[in-house]
Amino acid sequence: HLLGAEGPLTSEPSSYIRFIYNRVVLENATVRASAVSALAKFGVQLPTLRVSIITLLQRCLHDNDDEVRDRATFYCKLLQKMETSPDDVLGLNPVDLVLKPLPVPLMALEHAVQQYLAAPSEVPFSVFNVTMSAEMIAAERKAAQEQSAAAGRRNADDDYGAPTPSKAAGKSAGATAAAAAAEADLISKMPQFVHVGQRFGSSKPIALTDPETEYAVTCTKHVYAQHTILAFDLKNTLEDQLLQNACVQLDLSGCTGVELEAEVPCAKLPYDVPSQAYVCLRRAEAAPTGSIGCTLKFLVREVDASTGDADPSTAGYEDEYALEELELTAADYMKPIMIADFRGNWEGLGNSGEVIETFSLTYNGLLDAIKAIVDFLGMEVCENTGTPADGARTHTVLLTGVFLTGVQVLAIVNLRVEAGKSVGMRLSVRSADKAISQFVASCVA
Repeated sequence: HLLGAEGPLTSEPSSYIRFIYNRVVLENATVRASAVSALAKFGVQLPTLRVSIITLLQRCLHDNDDEVRDRATFYCKLLQKMETSPDDVLGLNPVDLVLKPLPVPLMALEHAVQQYLAAPSEVPFSVFNVTMSAEMIAAERKAAQEQSAAAGRRNADDDYGAPTPSKAAGKSAGATAAAAAAEADLISKMPQFVHVGQRFGSSKPIALTDPETEYAVTCTKHVYAQHTILAFDLKNTLEDQLLQNACVQLDLSGCTGVELEAEVPCAKLPYDVPSQAYVCLRRAEAAPTGSIGCTLKFLVREVDASTGDADPSTAGYEDEYALEELELTAADYMKPIMIADFRGNWEGLGNSGEVIETFSLTYNGLLDAIKAIVDFLGMEVCENTGTPADGARTHTVLLTGVFLTGVQVLAIVNLRVEAGKSVGMRLSVRSADKAISQFVASCVA
């Protein structure tokens, strides 16, 4: 894998090709299949070596392992087509096809191919038209969690001595964030949400219930150009109940500028088995904010102890459970970014799009105020200005981000400790669009 990714970028890539091909001759089937894929990565990126690589791959077409043969057949055809059409093979970019992950999981692709073969169409099959069900996303989440746990055990076994807590936490947080981002991108592959486009950003999971209640519900907000998808993670903690058709009903009266467009309920929520429900909101305004009332609604079925499934002798009854309100905030429409030269960018924007506001906040100190402001605005702290000096009574924080419309936003936050728990703040916001600067500055109030 490493040679296939980095070898084509070296000064003498041809020196690696013979070494990789020797693995096809000398190694077991798993390594031979990997070697075939590595050779293909050289072929798609290096036109001068493509013919030679095709010749090597053709020697693998009669391998005694079907995985090796299948890969060799696929890559031979792909590289041969690239000789006449280097940028387009059956409507796909061959470089992206080989070097980047599939846009959908293999499970979803397999299911879509089976459906297409069962009911052929005059429209050619395309991987970009593959959709996913909520059950497939749940299965992908479970597989990712198992893979992450296995990787953690391997890392622990490989370490000589115990890893430091900060190192372990950093690895865990990075893996969790990557898995969450990958799962979020799959949501727009669901049939109900294929129209929303590319994801702009996602919030952290927000708890809508107390930890020790009958039902546990958290919500993650996924923001798109004109839509917001609310992904609700549900958990039933009552052993004698099976919940069916569970959904979160929203009261949008406290948040103008949004309307309900589609929802996907959770068909079945057994005891202690996490599942998901989804709601898609269309935004009539660019960046609406406000409170949304939430109520969990479901059909309660008693559980047959002998089967663990719903008792067929009972019809069940409708019930609901009040949840905490969900807030749409300014941070939902801001993506934090890091820039190298804050002052240069600040001066480059000029003051034509600048807005300045002052506030009196209530916090225990500067550090608590900084953390709250950064979370509320959803921006990135620049130049290590996120931590005040010990005993300091004043501090300046530099923040940067990109708004939903692609406009860069910069902010300077001047803080001053006043009497009691009062913290004074002067917020200066600059962007190329003064209306966006005004939105960011006013949302603090």
